[in-house]
Amino acid sequence: MNIGLIDLGSNSIRLVIYHYGDGQLTKLFNLKHAAKSILYVKDNKMSIEGVEVIVSSLKELIFVAKTYHLDYFRIFATASLRNIDNSKETIAAIESSIHHPIELLSDHEESSYGFEAVVKAESLPKEGLSIDIGGGSMEITYFVEGKLIHTTSVPVGSLNFYQQYVSNVLPNDAEQNLMRAHARTIFSNIVWLENKMIDHIIGIGGTSRAMVKMNKVLDFEKNISLSYNTISKISRLNPAHAQDIIKGAPDRLITLVPGAILIDELMQYVHATTFTASKASLREGYLYHKVLQEG
Repeated sequence: MNIGLIDLGSNSIRLVIYHYGDGQLTKLFNLKHAAKSILYVKDNKMSIEGVEVIVSSLKELIFVAKTYHLDYFRIFATASLRNIDNSKETIAAIESSIHHPIELLSDHEESSYGFEAVVKAESLPKEGLSIDIGGGSMEITYFVEGKLIHTTSVPVGSLNFYQQYVSNVLPNDAEQNLMRAHARTIFSNIVWLENKMIDHIIGIGGTSRAMVKMNKVLDFEKNISLSYNTISKISRLNPAHAQDIIKGAPDRLITLVPGAILIDELMQYVHATTFTASKASLREGYLYHKVLQEG
């Protein structure tokens, strides 16, 4: 069975084609459009230009998906369309143009599907946090012995964090300080996270994987998992390190440091010493839950 999923995110729109057979899931194709749809949100409403950008990307990805003769095809959206005031109108306009329904995930679904993918892909510590930093939101999940205990979605991601605080391409020291203060406020307002002492954080998504790429470029350490000190150094990269970021994660040039600051401040808040970037993604969790289990 061939399965196609399009993940309509705040930072990018991605098509992934999977083959499922004999209990095995294989990735056949992966294509990303860096649409950055959240940049078209003004006064918390998606603009007409933003709808046009999303529609253009989706039409191309749908055309590509059809060449695979899929048995199953779905498009889902997350905070990119969930956290705007004109969500219903925007989705209706996009669906009318592409002639295909879009499933809007709730914040709980986004968190739980991401965690489900992590459970299947990773050997988990007894206790920990899993996080998914998108362009427009951050999902934080607390787990114990492989079971989801608490989950929260906050409407701050690497791209809207950049939009809010950064005046140029990379944040200067003053802008980084403002971002850190905002991040600390966010985490201190999560009731169940208060006074937690959690050693290990697992990240999914492009922001987390970018931490590993930057560690390789800067050669901070040789471990697969990264220490807090390495995350802290990456989060403090400034305009003088632009070439390093272009070399390590060029598609994350403007979002790498804002995302790293969120990870750094969360690790400080819960006293974490280790960060691991998982190869799992929300798409796999969605596929396991919505397609393979229900289908």
